[in-house]
Amino acid sequence: MVKNKDILLVDSGAQYKDGTTDITRTVWLGGTPSDEIKKAYTAVLKGYIALEQLQFPKGTVGMQIDAFARLYLWKLGLDYPHGTGHGIGSFGMVHEPGQGFTTNPTTSTGSTEHAPNQLTTIEPGCYKKDAFGIRIENVVLSSLKETTAFGEFIGFTPITLFPIDRQLIKDSLLTTSEKKWFNEYHKMVFEELSPKLDNDEKEWLRKMCQKL
Repeated sequence: MVKNKDILLVDSGAQYKDGTTDITRTVWLGGTPSDEIKKAYTAVLKGYIALEQLQFPKGTVGMQIDAFARLYLWKLGLDYPHGTGHGIGSFGMVHEPGQGFTTNPTTSTGSTEHAPNQLTTIEPGCYKKDAFGIRIENVVLSSLKETTAFGEFIGFTPITLFPIDRQLIKDSLLTTSEKKWFNEYHKMVFEELSPKLDNDEKEWLRKMCQKL
């Protein structure tokens, strides 16, 4: 049962003729969230940012970089029991082999190389039985970022555009660069989505996309 003063995790998506979507947001429904929840949520957000902002050599497999999304949870003695992300189909399978992120080297998700022009989810989370469930998920597009004497390097750009709930963030745990990422992401969300909305919807989005 959904009730006020509680946390709600929504994992949704749809099939369209030109693509498949997959997104998760965690929202706070009222009252004041506990410090435990805010620390866990902020660790999940920091992990998402760390992996999404990572630049890595071409030929890197998912198992090699999955830990970037878990690092801040591990520092709190927390973890999550699933992979950090998966490939996404185009009007096909939502979970499409093979690239992704996982700690298991025997799976295709853990052993497939990441390459330019792939669509992959990044979705760290944290779940405490009978207490809360947290996940933040975006689809990202991989691309070649630069070529150096050490080879080609790949990075990610988010293509999922929807606000991330700020009520659950413990601001003091975010670095200046993480706050900059958060503000720039929400600036992009508002600029891309607001022209498609009516006035009431636009004002709601403006409120949700305010700077930290």
